[in-house]
Amino acid sequence: MMKKYAFLILVAILQVNVLHSQTAETDSLSSIKLEEVVVRSKPLVSYTKASKPLSTLDEYLGNSQKVSIIRRGGYAWEPMLNSMSTERLSVTIDGMHIFGACTDKMDPVTSYVEVSNLSEINVQSGQDGAAYGPTIGGGIDLVRNKHSFCQPGWSGAIDLGYESNSNMFAGATRLKYAHHKFYIATDFMYRDAGNYKAGKRTPVPFSQFTKYNASMMVGAKLNEKNTLSGSFIFDNANNVGYPALPMDVSLARAYIASVEHTAEQISDNIEEWTTKVYFNTIKHKMDDTKRPEVPIHMDMPGWSTTYGFLSKVKAAAKKQVINLNVNLYYNIAKAEMTMYPKDTTEKPMFMLTWPDVRTLFAGVNMNNRWMIATHHSLSYSAGLGCHRNDIASAFGLSSVQIFHPNTPAAKNRLLYNIGVGYNFLKDKWDFTIGAAYGERAPSVSEGYGFYLFNSFDKYDYIGNPSLKNEKSIELNTALKYKISKLKLNWSASYFHILNY
Repeated sequence: MMKKYAFLILVAILQVNVLHSQTAETDSLSSIKLEEVVVRSKPLVSYTKASKPLSTLDEYLGNSQKVSIIRRGGYAWEPMLNSMSTERLSVTIDGMHIFGACTDKMDPVTSYVEVSNLSEINVQSGQDGAAYGPTIGGGIDLVRNKHSFCQPGWSGAIDLGYESNSNMFAGATRLKYAHHKFYIATDFMYRDAGNYKAGKRTPVPFSQFTKYNASMMVGAKLNEKNTLSGSFIFDNANNVGYPALPMDVSLARAYIASVEHTAEQISDNIEEWTTKVYFNTIKHKMDDTKRPEVPIHMDMPGWSTTYGFLSKVKAAAKKQVINLNVNLYYNIAKAEMTMYPKDTTEKPMFMLTWPDVRTLFAGVNMNNRWMIATHHSLSYSAGLGCHRNDIASAFGLSSVQIFHPNTPAAKNRLLYNIGVGYNFLKDKWDFTIGAAYGERAPSVSEGYGFYLFNSFDKYDYIGNPSLKNEKSIELNTALKYKISKLKLNWSASYFHILNY
């Protein structure tokens, strides 16, 4: 027994770093920092430098001043921004749209990446977060590591950790080879946790999980101004418990891939132009077989597949900086539920909880920052999006029409957003005030969900395809004062939501 605990202590403090290079690399993986580079937000740090090694992305987001967390278990916490959750946020990975495959929101986008995959997290409040798509509460963009071209050489690291309150073992490896015109970087993260032990060592049942995440990035320098890169993430979680819910998850699996081209200094005015195509697919299986005294056993699998295109241009002209984003994505969302009566002579009951909904979105967003005078700047943004839903399943459409007769298979919407802000920055003072208007379409669950149970209010919900666009009028202001080592921050936001 003593040997066992001695080994666990050794694992908890062990960190092995391997570095072999012809010359020292300035961008060694061990020095990468995970930062939240946003106005009015708290910086986050690299998990390799944190006081708690191998911390999860959920824990980093929980440290933000703007982001709060819904915790249904020890895994896959749902981020909230301005007290608004998934439907009212735009959560992306490097601008890529990814949609969870769970009707109960047990797999937020943030659950499919690790801090080892990321370089920073951009959190933007309200319509400031509309660059990549419609939003009400704001946007969270998880930015992948951007590796650089440098002197030829290898670098890598191994990290191991242990947490006693959930008997969790965590391990991570990173390996990279870089060259003047080429790089390849890989990382792998593994976590295995048992039931969490609360105060007085009281176990919290169904809080266990096992997860591993593998990532690879490859880049090539085509010439001095053009680079091509590819990225792939494989994330797999099994045996995930949710003590706050009536069901657990036997599988949550994601494949996330992208190819990106970046051109720099195209002209005197165009600083950067990035174009990306991407693909991701998620499979999620809710499971209640390990729960005691289940009246009716249910299988609830879900699938979500997204194809996307993103093009971003950053330009500067005299005293103005302009960002233009073009987004296009096509999402396929399908979820099922099969109920098995205890009486085996009775037939199982089947329904489509998401009736194979196809969502096509095309949008453009522009934001501009203009230095109108010394210490004074004006920012404004505007966006337009075309949103279309199609129910591809005839059985699913007929199910929806039980409650909403004459519902068409397709629904088209136009979505708008606009915002304006003023900033005064001089010496120790930084003052901002702004106003914005934005719209969003109903989510798949809100528009087409079929008998979705909410464990908090004990009601089953049915979607309504005829819901109007949700609209938000937003006011915000912030004041910062800095002197020596003293920093004082004050901020406030007001949202008035129509067609909630």
